[in-house]
Amino acid sequence: MTLLTTTSLLLLFVVVVPVHAFLLLPAQSSSSSSSSSMTSSSSSSSGLAAVASPSTTTTTNRLSTTLPRSASASDDENDFDDRPPRVLPPKPEPTPIQYNSPLFPPKVLDSLWNEQRKPLLRLGMKGVMPSHLNSLRELLDAHNVVRIKVNGPASDSLQAMAERALKAGTLPNASQPMGVLLRVKGKEFLVGRTDKMEALRKRMLLPEVTLPGGGGGQE
Repeated sequence: MTLLTTTSLLLLFVVVVPVHAFLLLPAQSSSSSSSSSMTSSSSSSSGLAAVASPSTTTTTNRLSTTLPRSASASDDENDFDDRPPRVLPPKPEPTPIQYNSPLFPPKVLDSLWNEQRKPLLRLGMKGVMPSHLNSLRELLDAHNVVRIKVNGPASDSLQAMAERALKAGTLPNASQPMGVLLRVKGKEFLVGRTDKMEALRKRMLLPEVTLPGGGGGQE
């Protein structure tokens, strides 16, 4: 009985162990194949990455060479230097002076002229009219010095026209002419009120002096 039992166990061992080994063999082969496939896929992916990296670098370099370079301060300066220089218009020539009154030095006449910033009376194409003479008389009474402009071309010299106008504007019973011609410049002339010329000369010609006592006065 004992021998039979031992023999049965041996037979069972001989049959079961090969069957179990046969069943485990496909699982091991599948695991090894899966591991080998994973290894091959990882190696292929690394190879792809190794292949892709040079192309990416080449593309980046190509983009960096094709993109325009950003403008800098030196470029702005070069652009500015390439521009043509500005051409300034020529300065207008000073208006010539045709006549200066001998009553005042030229510098004093310059001051009187500049004090009258613009002409207060304008003469048209027809020359001096009676209405102009009346307006000039009123302006001299108000300002003592008046600047007059001739808009149209004069038939003769402006000095002669101004002197005739002052003579014609003098009233019949007046003891002195209506005004004194002080300057003719371009198409304008300056006229002063006759009875105010002496006071104007004192104001423009006599400088103030400081007395030894500290007070001010005139010579």
